[in-house]
Amino acid sequence: MVKKHLLILNWQFPPNTGIGGRRSAKLAKEWKNIGHEISVLTRQTSGTNKGSQSWINKGDIEAFDYFFIQKKNTFNALYFKTGLLNSALLWFLKKWHGIFTAGNPIDDCRFSGREIAQQLENIHKNKPIDLLFVSCAPFSLSVYAGRFKKLHPEVLVWCDFRDPWKNAVNYGLQLLNNRQLKSELRFHQEVPETIDFISAPYQGILSEFDAPNCRAKKVLIPHFTDREINELKRPIQKAIPEFIYAGNLYEGSLIHVLEGVMAINQLKKEDQPVIHFIGDFDLQIQQQLQQAYDKFQFTPWMNTGLEKQLESCDGLIIILSEHNQHFHTTKFYDFLPLGKPYLYIGPKGEVHQTIVDHNLGCSIEQYNVSFFDRYQTQEALRLARKHTATIMAKRILSDAFQG
Repeated sequence: MVKKHLLILNWQFPPNTGIGGRRSAKLAKEWKNIGHEISVLTRQTSGTNKGSQSWINKGDIEAFDYFFIQKKNTFNALYFKTGLLNSALLWFLKKWHGIFTAGNPIDDCRFSGREIAQQLENIHKNKPIDLLFVSCAPFSLSVYAGRFKKLHPEVLVWCDFRDPWKNAVNYGLQLLNNRQLKSELRFHQEVPETIDFISAPYQGILSEFDAPNCRAKKVLIPHFTDREINELKRPIQKAIPEFIYAGNLYEGSLIHVLEGVMAINQLKKEDQPVIHFIGDFDLQIQQQLQQAYDKFQFTPWMNTGLEKQLESCDGLIIILSEHNQHFHTTKFYDFLPLGKPYLYIGPKGEVHQTIVDHNLGCSIEQYNVSFFDRYQTQEALRLARKHTATIMAKRILSDAFQG
């Protein structure tokens, strides 16, 4: 094996916090273990966005060569804050950006292009890059990577889109005026004309780049697990089963949760499971859910040892909405080795069908006392073995360097 220099460009790469760094961090660990040299270009950590992550340890971080982006997007930061002064400043900046800014001003890296370009040049000059692996969103990172490719055609550039870009519902595109939207769509068209590879965990994201001008090879790289996959014994079920959901709610998913608990409210009281949400949930949402179903529990992130909670519960909850009902999320594959049945909440798309077809659980509307008897532990492990971090990391290298 020839040792390669892989540079990962990711805005939330650990020790930054944020789920956006999870996928590329796990791939980076695998590439390091294979024997490649890993560099990381990410945002500068600070007290508000620095923390330990369960998917990467201190030893892994120390083995990577880090470079940091200093510039921050003030408009993005203000957009997610409240207060009279912030609102007034946000109104002014929105008007300003509406006239002068091309593309999406909410994109975290929209105003960091010059700094990122300079960092890429310096890194490549000091240690030639064999593969630039870019994790999006922020989507502007793919634009900067494509422009770097034009200057350095010898470098392979791979952009991994964790989420839709053109069809995104949670990255601010719906807030753009016509001029900004047209320029953002031009950026979207520019990227596949310049880079070498585009990957995504869902075919629908790859389909965004179905155009005659696309020179990039499109590769489906599903989400995966890096947990140990061992034979499991069925755990002893608690008298009152506990199901855990770990994470925030997707846009539009609250209505599905409310509809789902209406169904289990019809069960006998002794057959109703505990629904335990772990994450940072608005107090109003907590009250609304507890009024709808009195066996809801909530635990903030900071007050929980998540892994112990996952090991001790009886089942795990998958919650999706209309925009991602066909999208097998990170949690879907990462939790398979735990050997816990899935309780699905959301529209009946491809994810729900996979759960049903592989006897991994059922929808909340179908839940009853025989739920645990139908679950197939071996089928969950078989599916997990086909979706490991090692397999996906090797697949990317094989495609990039032609074996």
